[in-house]
Amino acid sequence: MLRGCLILVVPVALCVGLQPQHARADETSPTAAGVEFFEKKIRPLLVMRCHECHSDQGKGVKGGLHLDSRAAILSGGDSGPALVPEKPDESLLVEAINYPQDGVQMPPRGKLPQNEIDLLTEWVRRGAPFPAGEKKSDASKRRGIDLEAGRKHWSFQPLREQPLPAVKNATWGERRMDAFVLEKLESSGLGPSPAADRRTLLRRLSFDMTGLPPTVAEIEAFEGDTASDAYARQVERFLASPHYGEKWDASGSTSCATVTSPSNGRSKRGRTPGSIATGSCRH
Repeated sequence: MLRGCLILVVPVALCVGLQPQHARADETSPTAAGVEFFEKKIRPLLVMRCHECHSDQGKGVKGGLHLDSRAAILSGGDSGPALVPEKPDESLLVEAINYPQDGVQMPPRGKLPQNEIDLLTEWVRRGAPFPAGEKKSDASKRRGIDLEAGRKHWSFQPLREQPLPAVKNATWGERRMDAFVLEKLESSGLGPSPAADRRTLLRRLSFDMTGLPPTVAEIEAFEGDTASDAYARQVERFLASPHYGEKWDASGSTSCATVTSPSNGRSKRGRTPGSIATGSCRH
């Protein structure tokens, strides 16, 4: 009975002992010949053909794939590991540079010369040797989506009333928003422009909404209207006018903004000139 137990234990022990060594197979130091082959044939090729889109020194890393360290190459990008050492037929890198008809083709500007394809294929066949101690790119770590960090982004925070900032000119402004605008102006050493007279104010509004100046009668009526909601009623009048926005229809390209009536806080979507637009759209 004891002999049978020993027979069972020995294979298990051998497997347990061999597993870590197998796991470190890809981390063995390259041979001198392998490093020489990489430095003379492969590194110049990667720098010339690949690093523009797949290294921190390039214009930006495409597809999450770095090709500037062995760890990054083995870790791969959005499509998985870029290569399988000693197995070019199973390596995405080798597949891509051979320009498969129904697969990823790299580099995108055109297929590499055949001698360069052969060099990269041979490099993978040799186990993709890379100089030992080469600095690993931090970006070589596989990146996932950090949901907890994403939830902290300001756009996902619940709406809540913010405390008003401290400003020097506390008498200026009519709405809560004005305090935030003023705080930014004062921090830059600026201040609000002087209030426009009624004639100027109506002309600005009329040009913005219809592209035409107000009539003399409209100016006189507005100047004689001393009610606190006089301007708000002018905004509502222009928004209700059939001529509102006509001037932008001619070009076919408009800017979109939200105009808020001071009288009731209601917002209406409409076309406005670029000077007061909050976004752009095309109709």
